[in-house]
Amino acid sequence: MMRYVLVLVFSMLPLQLSAEDTAAVTENKNAINVPEYIEQEDIIDPNIPACNDIKLIEVMKKEISQYLNKQPQGSIIEMRNRNIVFKYIDTIKEKDIESFDNQENYLVADTIIMLKLNRNISSENMRLCVTEGKRPLYALIYPEDFRYNVEIINLVPSNRSKDNFSFLYTPEVKQYENFEN
Repeated sequence: MMRYVLVLVFSMLPLQLSAEDTAAVTENKNAINVPEYIEQEDIIDPNIPACNDIKLIEVMKKEISQYLNKQPQGSIIEMRNRNIVFKYIDTIKEKDIESFDNQENYLVADTIIMLKLNRNISSENMRLCVTEGKRPLYALIYPEDFRYNVEIINLVPSNRSKDNFSFLYTPEVKQYENFEN
């Protein structure tokens, strides 16, 4: 009789172990997997176009020209300011965002802070470009939807200072010479 009890116990043991394994798998299937949230600030985009990129400057000239042509013609001073924009746009250079002083241009500092706070874009993912001249033109470049938003901060007249002019720039994708399927 003892032999039958031992056979019965040993035959039930694998069933009990498989039931425990099934319960563990069921618990894992019911568990909600939450992917780790990666803030945009943590990812640094190394492909932000340089301020003196020739193609970027050409696109900037084209977009600014189209914008200014849609605006009503103003006084002689406004027409002169439009000509100055195109005269100095080829002299555009990068300026360090971290050392930018808000006394130099409040609108630029405000835009940088708003991008950092509202869109969580770090200083490393922004590029501030400035032209030369008495009235410099400020352009802020940052990633947006797999392209780059180029925001020209002080192109719009000062009475509408919160309306910055911006456009999306898609740089040319470089193809690899030795790329194989």
